[in-house]
Amino acid sequence: MVPGNHDDGGSLATRKRAPVGGRVRTRYELVETELLARAADLFAERGYNGTSLQDIADTMGMTRPAIYHYFENKDALLVALVDGVTEGRAALLRSIRFDAKLSPEEKLQQAMHRMSLQVAEYSARFRLLILSAADLPKRIATQNERARRDVTNHLTAIIAEGIAAGTLHDVDAQVASHIIVGMCNSIAWWLQPDGRITPQAVADLVTELTLRSLKRRPRKATFVRKTQK
Repeated sequence: MVPGNHDDGGSLATRKRAPVGGRVRTRYELVETELLARAADLFAERGYNGTSLQDIADTMGMTRPAIYHYFENKDALLVALVDGVTEGRAALLRSIRFDAKLSPEEKLQQAMHRMSLQVAEYSARFRLLILSAADLPKRIATQNERARRDVTNHLTAIIAEGIAAGTLHDVDAQVASHIIVGMCNSIAWWLQPDGRITPQAVADLVTELTLRSLKRRPRKATFVRKTQK
């Protein structure tokens, strides 16, 4: 439902109040989050260059000047979206990779589940990055490409660690990481927001399939029956 006309997002904020990190989100945060969601949908649908701030304001029931309370321009909106997708994913994988308390298998499990859940919950943002890649301003495109390389490198290292530990199959870790990232990103294209399967269920299934394909099973002991002379 599109909120009623308002200049500062008041009705949207008062209608949605949810605890985050043990506190109630502020009105400013709620409107900012909704702006990002609407912008992601429009950018993915019309392209970055084909979407204006006025278009975004119209979907929010806001005036264009009201948006400047949250983002200084359209580029700032895009930067926030890129940060939340590629930069956020790279930071997530880095923290998992260097978590000394986790085994290699646990690292892969957490990486897969959290990556696939992220795509399932923010599918419009991932579609946006793929569809608008050619339209991204140079600075943002460079930032996005760097974060994508970091994601691949961290995931490759996690898989390589599992191979070295003998818990994962001896495969090409870099190729495997590309396949895994592609599988996760594909969720953005086929998962229906109001469909029969939830983002959590998708993440569970993707994680299970990945672990089944890469995890080494212990060999069963074989017994040779001695024949009596």
